[in-house]
Amino acid sequence: ELDESRYRTGISKVFFKPGVLADLQLEKEQKLNNFVIALQSVCRGALARKRVDGLMMKHSAVSVIQRNALVHAELQAWSWWKLFARVKPLIKVHSAKDIEKKEKSTDCDSALIPLL
Repeated sequence: ELDESRYRTGISKVFFKPGVLADLQLEKEQKLNNFVIALQSVCRGALARKRVDGLMMKHSAVSVIQRNALVHAELQAWSWWKLFARVKPLIKVHSAKDIEKKEKSTDCDSALIPLL
């Protein structure tokens, strides 16, 4: 607040005593400075949190990869896994789609035979 003895108002102008305008400009600069500093701190904080979130995600990804590599190494040494890995290509497993296609083709073939 500005004391009324430090300024006078005219019809279309405001008149200040010497030094009052400089004080007001200084106060304006200080308030603007404080606002800019607060804005910068909020922005820097947001960027730092974003960077930390990225680092945390990378850290968790590395731990998952390490755990999976350890499990893979343990499986490679396990004799039952070696047996399964050798036998799996020999097993003929049909998916539901393959079975469905085969049934449809046999239905179509059986439907055509009486027509001939």
